[in-house]
Amino acid sequence: MSGDARLNWAAARERLLRVQQAIEQTSSHSSERRDQIYRERAALLARPVSHRDESERKWIMVVRIGAARYGISLPEISEVIGGSTCARVPGAPPEVAGLIQVRGEVRPVLNAGRLLSVPDDDSGDSKIILLLRRGPREIGLQVDEVEDIRTVSEDEQKPPFHGAAHARWMTDDLVTVLDTDSMFKEHTEVS
Repeated sequence: MSGDARLNWAAARERLLRVQQAIEQTSSHSSERRDQIYRERAALLARPVSHRDESERKWIMVVRIGAARYGISLPEISEVIGGSTCARVPGAPPEVAGLIQVRGEVRPVLNAGRLLSVPDDDSGDSKIILLLRRGPREIGLQVDEVEDIRTVSEDEQKPPFHGAAHARWMTDDLVTVLDTDSMFKEHTEVS
């Protein structure tokens, strides 16, 4: 060993002695003090969970449509179907991606990018489809990618930019949470 890399044994012994003293000090609590600590822990654990915090938070699924990120209220989504191909409907408006079969039932699918006027790659065949609840039925919404599922507190919910199409509110990091009812309003005959 070189002179610079030598271990300072005196300093190491001093540190070990301080650690040992700290361990002995914490283990020497009286039984009354330990009982008090356990009672305080039990009281904290026995407190009811506050549902107030949960009720102020909203769950959203963050999706990518084209180059933009959007949020959809999680309770609206009944299923996520990956890599599914839609059967095109001849004469349907461009916003209608097509139809898919889910467990023997046919579901209409709308192209989210076209509904929101977001330029997309027009490959349209193999994308993610979100099945959204619409009363007793479901309608598909075709998106490019699912990025995240997260909660948003009431403080993080901001009004959308003026003129933002189909927007309910925005998050602090500028994810537009969609008003799917307004998106589907023009296409109720499809659903």
